[in-house]
Amino acid sequence: MLLALQVIDFVLHVMPRHWAVCRNGAAARPRRWPMDDRRKSSRVQVQFNITMSFSHGKTGGEGQLINLSQGGAAMRSDKPLSKGDFMTLRICPPDCETPIVVETAVVRWVEGRDYGVEFLKFKPAEQERLRDLLNPLLENIPGHERARAAEITKREEHNRVKQNEAKQEEQKKEVDWFG
Repeated sequence: MLLALQVIDFVLHVMPRHWAVCRNGAAARPRRWPMDDRRKSSRVQVQFNITMSFSHGKTGGEGQLINLSQGGAAMRSDKPLSKGDFMTLRICPPDCETPIVVETAVVRWVEGRDYGVEFLKFKPAEQERLRDLLNPLLENIPGHERARAAEITKREEHNRVKQNEAKQEEQKKEVDWFG
């Protein structure tokens, strides 16, 4: 019974948003599954100012984050961007003296003035600052989403510990080699 209700909900509410109709009435290709279903980490609604800079001669711009996660964000800007554009983002939360710097972000989707960006590269200290900013905000997410976010945070922590262990092992080998 629950499965039947989920199917009905999907057909009535999800599919209409993901199927477009061409002018001649033929069904167009469906959009990919909603981003929420493919994300690795939970997003929280925010209103943080951002600045963007580009390395390939494009002039920088400003905007506002709409939502934010450890791996990416949705933002709004009057600066025209294209899917695939790379940039450096500076996230300016309220009461923060120094912006959080994402060294490399890429535009993954464009809808008018709204853009989805994936964070590709930033320093571990900046990742930690972002995590510290997000953790209190994630407390407001309903239970199953919070549990999912906690699981991802644990996985990230595990990966960080493994990376540190590998670095220590490498340093130990160097010491033994030059011994």
